[in-house]
Amino acid sequence: MNKTQTTKSTQSKTTAQNKTIPQRNTSTAQRGASTSQSVSQTAASVYNDKQILQDTLMSQKHITDAYNTFAGECVSEKLRGTMLGILNDEHTIQATIFSSMQANGWYKTEPATVKSIQKVKQKATAG
Repeated sequence: MNKTQTTKSTQSKTTAQNKTIPQRNTSTAQRGASTSQSVSQTAASVYNDKQILQDTLMSQKHITDAYNTFAGECVSEKLRGTMLGILNDEHTIQATIFSSMQANGWYKTEPATVKSIQKVKQKATAG
């Protein structure tokens, strides 16, 4: 066996199906870890907390919408109960994100006036 063949055999593993799978060496794993860390640092420098929470809140809205549909259309009562439990958990997460955004002044809501409440009530009872 020559030097090239020896190197290839130490870097690869032969499976039962005679497929060659490259082995990860330590330097590759270390490079991957450092790349992952630099990507995280880059993301943190590109997006601020407000943008991250806005994106997370939007995702939670889609998630709760999906679980609501799943729960409403389950044939199995046991599965429906599981979906409703998950839906409740997701609503709790969404409320926590909303509260955090509101506390930081990133999600402003206007207080409801008596007039606007009456208008909504009339719409709801008229139909």
